Amino acid sequence: MVVRSGYKDVPDEDGEPSSLRTTPIHRAARLDYDHMVRELFNVYDGFDVNYVDESGYTHFHAACKSSCVVAVEKFLELGQDPNLRVPETGDSPLHLALNQDYKLKIVALLLRKGADPNIANTEGATPLHVLRDGYYGNDLERIFFKIIDEQHRTLEVDARDKLGNTPLHLALRNDNRNTAESLLRRGADPNLADANGTTALHLICRRDNDDGLLQLFFKICDERHRPVKIDVRDKLGRTPLQWAVANFLPDAIDTLLDRGADLSEFAFPDASYFGEGRGPKHYMWGDFELNLTSGAMIVVERLEKRGYKLHRNDALMIMEMFSKCSLFYKYEDLEERWYDEPCFKREAKEATIVPGLSLYDLIQLRPDDEEAKLLTYEDYFRFASSGLIVVVSSRKYRKVCANDLCEKLTREFYRRWALESFLDKTRYLMNEDLHQICLEAVK
Repeated sequence: MVVRSGYKDVPDEDGEPSSLRTTPIHRAARLDYDHMVRELFNVYDGFDVNYVDESGYTHFHAACKSSCVVAVEKFLELGQDPNLRVPETGDSPLHLALNQDYKLKIVALLLRKGADPNIANTEGATPLHVLRDGYYGNDLERIFFKIIDEQHRTLEVDARDKLGNTPLHLALRNDNRNTAESLLRRGADPNLADANGTTALHLICRRDNDDGLLQLFFKICDERHRPVKIDVRDKLGRTPLQWAVANFLPDAIDTLLDRGADLSEFAFPDASYFGEGRGPKHYMWGDFELNLTSGAMIVVERLEKRGYKLHRNDALMIMEMFSKCSLFYKYEDLEERWYDEPCFKREAKEATIVPGLSLYDLIQLRPDDEEAKLLTYEDYFRFASSGLIVVVSSRKYRKVCANDLCEKLTREFYRRWALESFLDKTRYLMNEDLHQICLEAVK
């Protein structure tokens, strides 16, 4: 209402405005009311004075934080220092602008007016630490580096914050692929570790997405002749390969092994973090069952194809994880023809597992049927990753459908370990006992 009335802030009776003054702009900016800040600059439109509150926070800071392009332009035209810091946090105007979504023009303005891209705040974070995608996608990252190059400025790409994080660490942790790629191409050290011993390779392998980022990482490092430490351990004693296994990243596992990851010293991830990101709390629509089982099976398969011998304790840990998540098909489910519900049946017939086999066809098969055995873990994993089980199955039947598929895909795994355990159990039986077992089997 005040803005619509056309009211303007005016100097005091002496005609000399005092810069030490807390205004509604300061309060609105601290409350993240960005739209209100932009409106209030129509009232406080005197840019020859940069009002500062008792903490040292100024109108210029508020304008940068709230993406007030016109206000920032006018402040800079009148000689405002583009590196004026917020005393409390040490944030520069560039930090404030980069922390917002609608920021492209503000960042470009500040950089072209001399904002320092290497200045660190009280946490040790530079603008590169807070550079991320967002509303403008990779345009911000492209413009940021373009202006730096035009000005022939040097970027400290390996600057560390107080936690030992480099900009590359934070880009990977926040899944900012474009920024991570740019940093690597600009010379970021791929082997630096943060305070927890975490390297870029650890962070890539701790993601839940096997999207080719690891392969791109190695490609860039090769192009720049930067050797990468493959078997480095974080402070928990975990290697990138262990994290890739724990997070069900089969392609990453193959890539790491191709790059020389040491299987002779490999310890299978324990229950504290194996499949940690694949449990029910990580899947909004309740489709975790197939992701969990197919993911666990495919990483075991990839390791064993490379010569790793899975230990029985590891197999039992995996089974226990499945048991805790109630992934067993129940006998009562076998008797109920839930899969013939008209809506489910129609949708399940349209969902393809592999060419020539629909979800509905697969449900009709028993775990020991030859056609079911022909499906690979990768087939199940690909179907799980597609999310189609959510699309085709109503919430009412989703759990029983998922458990049916889990029963089929894990059958050989359970039989293999049950047989090995059974053979161990019979080792100390007398021949008469073994004879009885044979008789029972043919009844």
